[in-house]
Parts: sequence; C-alpha cells; structure tokens
Amino acid sequence: MVRFTELDGYILWSLPVNGCGLTQLVHAYTFVNRAAAPSYSELADCLRRSVLAGVLSVPTNDHYELTVEWRQQICRWNGAFPVSEDSMIAFSEWLVSREWPVIFPAGYELGRKQYEVATVGYSIRA
Repeated sequence: MVRFTELDGYILWSLPVNGCGLTQLVHAYTFVNRAAAPSYSELADCLRRSVLAGVLSVPTNDHYELTVEWRQQICRWNGAFPVSEDSMIAFSEWLVSREWPVIFPAGYELGRKQYEVATVGYSIRA
C-alpha cells in the first residue's frame, strides 16, 4: 500500500495536464505554490509513490505525466471549488486520507543528478 503526503498532492496538482519535464514540474510547483522547490527526498519520494500507485506513468525521456484516470480525477477536483487553491488543498487532503494499492511494483527512482539539474537557480525547502 502507498501512503501519500500533503506535499505530494501539491506537487501532483502542479503537473500540467499534458505532462512535462522535471525542470518544468519544479517551476510549476514553485509558481503555483509560491514556495521553494521540494528537497530531493521530498520530490524523489513523491515520484516513487506516484508511480507505485499508478498516479504517474513511468517517466520516459524526462517526461512526467499523470495516468488518464488520475488526470480525470484532478480535473474533477479542479472544478469543485470557486478558488483553485481551495481545490488543490482539498485534493491533497483527499489524497492523504487513505492508503492506495500498489499498481506498478517496480516503482521509479529519481536520480540525484537529474534533480540537481532541474533545481538549478531555485531555493530548496529545508
């Protein structure tokens, strides 16, 4: 079983509908949340859990994308509140409210070098 964190929800919420590269994901997260970039362990753990639970497809060629089912789920949450930040918070709270089954047992591991390249010029969460 997979247990997400609220930060995972905020990271996943920031992912563009058509997916993106890691650098763009970091940028989207910092822009949407007006926050420093997640630390290596926070982002790596989020991506690992997300692949395990079938939220993200296994990243290929630096492309991170929600699976069709999860893209639809986030779109439903996005329209649930008049203020998008409220939708993001509610989605994150819903995501952490239960354990999720493992869909892709092989998981995914973000490389440290890939993370460092993607976060050049960003402040990192402590």
